[in-house]
Amino acid sequence: MRDRRRVHGPLAALAAGLILAVAGCGNPAGVDGLLTDDWAAFPEPVAVVPVAGQCHESTSGIRVRVSDHHPIDCANSQRVETIHVGTFEHADSVPPEGGQTMRAAFTECDQKARDWVGGDWRTARLRLMVRTPTETAWAGGARWFRCDLSEARAVYATLEVPRKGSLKNALTAEPQLLHQCFKVNLSTDETVMSIVAVTCDRPHEAEFVGIHTAKQVTYEAFLEDFDDHHAACLRLVAAYAQVPVDSNLEYRARTLVYGPDEADWTAGDRGVRCLAWLPDRLTRSVRGGGTSALPAR
Repeated sequence: MRDRRRVHGPLAALAAGLILAVAGCGNPAGVDGLLTDDWAAFPEPVAVVPVAGQCHESTSGIRVRVSDHHPIDCANSQRVETIHVGTFEHADSVPPEGGQTMRAAFTECDQKARDWVGGDWRTARLRLMVRTPTETAWAGGARWFRCDLSEARAVYATLEVPRKGSLKNALTAEPQLLHQCFKVNLSTDETVMSIVAVTCDRPHEAEFVGIHTAKQVTYEAFLEDFDDHHAACLRLVAAYAQVPVDSNLEYRARTLVYGPDEADWTAGDRGVRCLAWLPDRLTRSVRGGGTSALPAR
């Protein structure tokens, strides 16, 4: 009977050669032949630890991931500046957007932002956001929230634009950020088609007059109550131009109103930007101009 355990012919010689080759090879000096004991351990993930005064090229959203945390010098091109870092003292999990805890954090950030820029940040092309750890980071012990300021493109915009330099004392150091006067393009039914910021010595149809604080209501109720916002803004027009609040006020100027978008409203922002919509195109500010600057029409 043929022995089926044997390999015959050229394959047998090849197999034998391979066996001899393996058997005859020794390990080089310093190599123990074990494949699993000499690998360096993978480093532990480094937790995000934000610091006030850091800037960032970009951010992924409200939750700050470890992979997104790459702080840079604010003198470089960047879009986000962390102006304060607070702590959630009594939260059991990452606070949900729109909840009382996040609104309290926004209130703290709002005051810190005012201190940072030298006044109400809403009076300039600035946007404030509160950012938090991810659920994973929270499970690892992170309890911070980050107050981030960014330069915005326009009075109504939320898009963060690149800039160089800190926003510290920006309201005095960078007057070009302040809301001043605006060139307004209207449709035939007086819908605002575009609004462009200009200095008040250039022809314009609108001028920023201040911030109205809206009521603590739902965002849907806020949108439905724009008559109240326009009335509040008209009173700011009167105070700004120093004209009486009387039956002639609505004939002196109208208003343009820019409220927070839904995301900023949910975060806790209640600031409404008020603009005087002027009856004539002007090349000067109406601030303190009295009834001669805003005559009744």
